[in-house]
Amino acid sequence: MKNIICAVWKHFDDAITFVMFMGLFLTVLFQLVARVVFNSGFVWTEELSRLFLMYACFASIPRLIKKRSELKLTLFVDMLNRRNKLYFDIFVQILAICAFAFLTYWGFKTANFQSKNIMAAMRFSMFWMYVAFPLSMIAGIVRSIEAIASDIKQL
Repeated sequence: MKNIICAVWKHFDDAITFVMFMGLFLTVLFQLVARVVFNSGFVWTEELSRLFLMYACFASIPRLIKKRSELKLTLFVDMLNRRNKLYFDIFVQILAICAFAFLTYWGFKTANFQSKNIMAAMRFSMFWMYVAFPLSMIAGIVRSIEAIASDIKQL
């Protein structure tokens, strides 16, 4: 059971990002075909494509952390030896966890505040649009903890 959970978690970010981008592609394609072929569009496709885009972008944050592809300025870090680079990476990941925790808290507050508003075309609560951000921050915290554990093993 533990192996199954680990396998699912290992590819979770990739799967969510892929599904969201495919949903975005299919929604926009559907709208394009409806406008060109039937000469009439649907109002809900814009909101749905916006949701797909937001979730795809925010789901890519933990994916970038997992692949160690997040934005880094390494001018001075490149001068450090391997061990000190690992210490510096751990320090940066701890700072990232603090930032992600702060953003998670305020993201959920914003999502709850916006839950009273309704999307015009799809009639869903705006909560579902705003909750993408704090959920991605939680996944970012988990991926940062994994990165720290990996760096500690290399020390």
